[in-house]
Amino acid sequence: MYVKLFELVMQLIVGKDANEYDQANQAMLTEYKKQGGSIDGEIKFLAADPILKDQGIGSQLLAEFEHRAKKKTIYLYTDSNCTYQFYDYRGFKRVGQRQLDFDKDFFECYLYAKVCGQAN
Repeated sequence: MYVKLFELVMQLIVGKDANEYDQANQAMLTEYKKQGGSIDGEIKFLAADPILKDQGIGSQLLAEFEHRAKKKTIYLYTDSNCTYQFYDYRGFKRVGQRQLDFDKDFFECYLYAKVCGQAN
């Protein structure tokens, strides 16, 4: 329910650009699959309370998820306005990238994937 609410708020804030963002994400995933990329699941939303920033909560959540999804290939979408470096550092591979232009503001969408339980 929280994810659906978040998506609705994003649609209201971003407006028509949200559709372009979603289309870019879907295009990256389609291309990844065509290139032989397999997927078992998606991380749709990973967040920790900003007050607890730099206390390792996000890392602990992700580690527990990976432990439970061992040997499964997971993917997620993120973008240049988020802390995508979090996923770089934790062994995710950027397998797709698209640049969007929102009213003269350039923005990049990223697709990351990882086989859970593999060393970084």
